[in-house]
Amino acid sequence: MSYPTSYELLSDRTKFKIYAAECHLKKLKELQIKSGNLAGSETRINTELELDCFFSQILGARDSLLFQINKKLDLGISERGVTVDSVRAGLIKLGKGNLLRNLDTAMKENHWLWLLKQFRNECVHQSFIRKHVAVAHRFL
Repeated sequence: MSYPTSYELLSDRTKFKIYAAECHLKKLKELQIKSGNLAGSETRINTELELDCFFSQILGARDSLLFQINKKLDLGISERGVTVDSVRAGLIKLGKGNLLRNLDTAMKENHWLWLLKQFRNECVHQSFIRKHVAVAHRFL
């Protein structure tokens, strides 16, 4: 991916969120290279921080995209009412229902965006690493 300019990042919230998610993913990769183990006691807090931020940004990009669609296509949905379903309904009324096809696919069960949302939900309620380390140990 080419790196966006400051102007692009400040004028396009979706692009900003994807860029921010990329930065957090890069930090996770750097932590893994540096420590060799993201679940190790030395890096665990930083890993959890970066994971929370990554999930927040990448899922926020989806929400930002929905807000932009609502605004650009003048769907008339209130800010509190912007959801995938409300935007889809607005697009269908305009005869543009297929615009969310890729997003719908990504959000289907066991597809990448659905999985990220599940992981994020787990992180909100408990340590993501502790749970996945425990699962991994069961299979060893």
